Amino acid sequence: LKRSHTHLMDSTEKLLDQINVNYNNSIITNEIGVAISGKTKVKTVLNSIVQTLEKRLDFDRGLILLADRDEQLLEFKVGFGYSDSHQRWLRHLYFNLNKPESRGIFVGSYRSQRSYLINDINEIQRNLSQRSLEFARQVGSQSFICCPIVCDGQSLGILAVDNLKSERPLVETDLRLLKGVASVLGISI
Repeated sequence: LKRSHTHLMDSTEKLLDQINVNYNNSIITNEIGVAISGKTKVKTVLNSIVQTLEKRLDFDRGLILLADRDEQLLEFKVGFGYSDSHQRWLRHLYFNLNKPESRGIFVGSYRSQRSYLINDINEIQRNLSQRSLEFARQVGSQSFICCPIVCDGQSLGILAVDNLKSERPLVETDLRLLKGVASVLGISI
């Protein structure tokens, strides 16, 4: 009886946690819809979405990179959770989209329009270019999610989030939510 009661309590706690996640996801979806509905400038849309992600999601940091007009480079546009020095560094950072040998996650996600959920960067370090590995080390990223921003089959950029302090592993529900946000972002851009 005691084991059954303990099991029931654990199940109830997990169910309540999932209800809270679902509620928070609904709030995020609503706030993002409101944030982009009246906006006409890309920068304003990006800032609104990043503010919502920072306020509502359980990620330490996030960033949005967009392709330039010629689709040659992925450039940092906006982010949250980064120190001022990291923000300055990111503003001068770009990822070349025209190097066929590029193996970075950001460029790979952009090209393949595939999302990535990585809970331990050490597991994929041999698949990364030296520059991508240096980027991950520079920002201290260990786990992250990267989603392409796509509209009408065309890649526009990427949305990426990561955790530094949180011990919570990233899960598929996190990935699905961010895919949805990236999709709405692509349409609004």
